[in-house]
Amino acid sequence: MPAYAGVDSNPLKPIDTSSPRATLQGFIEFTNKAYSEGAGFLNTYMDSSALYLTAE
Repeated sequence: MPAYAGVDSNPLKPIDTSSPRATLQGFIEFTNKAYSEGAGFLNTYMDSSALYLTAE
């Protein structure tokens, strides 16, 4: 499916905890991704004139 070409096949895949370094690196990557997606969502909401969030 071309629409899903850049998407992980398993978005709930746990981070690598085989070593302390891998655990920290996985945590940092996950946190950075969550922050960027959340900040983008929040910026979109703040730029709109909507008072409440919609189901979308």
